[in-house]
Amino acid sequence: MLNGGVHETFLRENGFKNLISNVSYKACFRMLALKRVSLTITSVLSLSERLKGAGISPQDIKKTPVLLTNSEGYLAFSKNISDDIIQQWQNALDHLKQSGRYSQLVQEYLLEK
Repeated sequence: MLNGGVHETFLRENGFKNLISNVSYKACFRMLALKRVSLTITSVLSLSERLKGAGISPQDIKKTPVLLTNSEGYLAFSKNISDDIIQQWQNALDHLKQSGRYSQLVQEYLLEK
């Protein structure tokens, strides 16, 4: 798992001791491919890209869906962006979610096909 990442922090705070971390997701997945670790953790939304980056075929792994935590994504804005602009972004995101388009975009661009 990613050194200092949210998953490592969560698992360590919940008493897991047998954790091996690395500096990048690519390195984590390479350790998996080399059988130096039994599993590694990533979001379902980023699995395909992480495998590609590590040169691993999706057929070479076994996916085990486990919900560790609910995490949210963030858009980070510069401190000099006005609250009005940030609210416009939030309104646009809320509209995408309410219309169902957000789910379509996730399916089309983020989930494995």
